[in-house]
Amino acid sequence: PLLGAAGYPTGPVFGEAAAPAGVASAWQAGVSGVTSGPVAPRAGEQQPGGQAPGGEAISATKGTGRGGRGDAGQRSACGARDSTALAQANPVPGRRSGASGATLSTPAPQAAGPGGAPRSGLGGCDGWVEPQPPPPQQQVATQGAGSGDRKQQRGGYKISHLEEIFASNAFASSVQSIAKDQAGCRMLQQKLDEGNADVVATIFGEVLNHGVELMMDPFGNYLCQKLMEMCSVQQLQLILDKVCGSLVKISLNMHGARAVQKLIDVVRNTPHMPRLVAALEGSVVSLTKDPNGNHVIQRCLEAFPAEAHAFIFRAVACDVVDVASHRHGCRIVQRCIDASAGEGRAVLVGAICRNSLTLVQDPFGNYVVQYVLGLNDNKANSEIVRCIRGRLGVLSRQKFSSNVVEKCLELCIPEERIVMIRELADPRILGELLRDVYGNYVVQCALAVTPEPDLTQFLSCVRPLLPSLRANGQGRRIAQKLEKKYPQLRSGGGGGGRGSVRV
Repeated sequence: PLLGAAGYPTGPVFGEAAAPAGVASAWQAGVSGVTSGPVAPRAGEQQPGGQAPGGEAISATKGTGRGGRGDAGQRSACGARDSTALAQANPVPGRRSGASGATLSTPAPQAAGPGGAPRSGLGGCDGWVEPQPPPPQQQVATQGAGSGDRKQQRGGYKISHLEEIFASNAFASSVQSIAKDQAGCRMLQQKLDEGNADVVATIFGEVLNHGVELMMDPFGNYLCQKLMEMCSVQQLQLILDKVCGSLVKISLNMHGARAVQKLIDVVRNTPHMPRLVAALEGSVVSLTKDPNGNHVIQRCLEAFPAEAHAFIFRAVACDVVDVASHRHGCRIVQRCIDASAGEGRAVLVGAICRNSLTLVQDPFGNYVVQYVLGLNDNKANSEIVRCIRGRLGVLSRQKFSSNVVEKCLELCIPEERIVMIRELADPRILGELLRDVYGNYVVQCALAVTPEPDLTQFLSCVRPLLPSLRANGQGRRIAQKLEKKYPQLRSGGGGGGRGSVRV
């Protein structure tokens, strides 16, 4: 409804009759919805439709003039009508008027005017009118300003304040809190670059006292990394004294893992490297499976000399199934294989081959087995084929292991390839493989790597299955693909019967 010249709604809000007695009171009191009935009056205040403090009854419907201000009931009704009209003009989901069904906004608490009295409503009425919401652009600007104020409050230190602290040399007792602030951390790094020996020594001493906490802080870890680059061998020893007991905990933290990687870089060429290795040795498996800790193990493999990798290889080989079956661990196993040589690689590859039947069926472990096959180590490949042979019918129909079977067909030695092909050509499983969503790819791969005369014998086993294969859409496409690639399937040539393949 629109507002008339006098500031009142131009059309009826609650129908032609005056507003019900309890509507204005309920609206002013902030009660959800439009209800009727008495509402508890304030102290010393008359209540429309109820009773004055002295006991005299007041009529809520007294008077009919719109502009009249003669009694409390009329003023309350006027305020209710104005409030309802504005609510209908600016609806908010979730509130409905009991009279017209229009959606009403939730009333806001009354704002107190001078002396604690309620502010007057629109057009001189005393009923509270809910304030209009700001335009969308203004709302966005307001929210942005509020969040900026909160962010500034959380930020802690301002640049001007930091400059005063450092100018007065009063920063020594506040290094820990300054390092946790973004601007403060940058200023501390600038002071380190300036090279003042007293300032550097003060910062180092304070950071050393809170090293574990600062290494895991979103900003403090950068100051720790900066200090590590500048440390002498003796200072690195002091750092290890403080953090070695918590090194695994720090490595499992998103920010701490970065600081530990920097520590590995600066310690690798010092006599303190064995001490760092000893701090990590008992937790290699848990670190390899952690989204942050696995980066620490990778950095050890990259930074430490080959003779220092043995503690990682031993731990991974002992729990190869657990590590290789993990999202992050499978990558660490592959990095270990890359970094290993001689006896270390033999230990890792041997553990993987012995557990290959379990790993090939795992969503992540199958990649580790394929990686070993890609090394073209005939001894390792033969061990993997030996573990999966006799189970090719089952493994070829599984999503993950079918990839490994194909890889074995491509990379194993010819003698073992023929053994695998004859197992796949067994009429008892060949039909199921051709109809399977994964198995048909294994059969196609086997046909692609089968030499003559075994290919002719293999096709003679496939040919009797083509009519049943064409019975469904997927099988029809497979049959057409095979017939296109091997025309002898259509001509009926090739000789031999179903049992001509030596199984």
